[in-house]
Amino acid sequence: MNSKKQFSETLSAGISAIPDASVDCCLVRLPASSVHARQVRALAGELGRLLKPEGSAWLTVDDSRTSRGLDGLPWRVAFVLQNDGWILRNAVVVGIEDGKCETVLFFVKQARYYFDLSAARSALGPSRGDVLLAGRAALADRVVLAACPEGGVVLDLTDGPEARAAADRWGRTLVRVQQAEAAA
Repeated sequence: MNSKKQFSETLSAGISAIPDASVDCCLVRLPASSVHARQVRALAGELGRLLKPEGSAWLTVDDSRTSRGLDGLPWRVAFVLQNDGWILRNAVVVGIEDGKCETVLFFVKQARYYFDLSAARSALGPSRGDVLLAGRAALADRVVLAACPEGGVVLDLTDGPEARAAADRWGRTLVRVQQAEAAA
């Protein structure tokens, strides 16, 4: 079985047991090696089922540089989801190293969604410059605070420790499905 198909099937099996409309926000990491339009659509369909109507999905998509520039994978993912009815609210390049680039795509299902900017800002420090935090841990903190209400549910599909730490730190419930199982 090829790795893209195995990744998609394992991920779908892992999230199929989660109840409909039970998740406030979802953090997803899409490695370039596992992204294909069909897999993105299947994952988006599952996320649409799992998210509450006012919920949001935050997809970190890897991109890489070639001699001609960036491959543009995050934008291909964004266009697929937009064509399937998702609303792209923002896109931010969060890291560039070793010729690779990470872009976070912030999607919602409807025009009215939960987003508490003041909660995210208040936790980041008193100075204006404190809002600019680097690293995945800071990103997870911001997403959890801004996109998940107190006592809410965060779905973690990132394979990293950051979402768990942020959910614990800010009093949210974490549901985790490990993508690493897909490579086994």
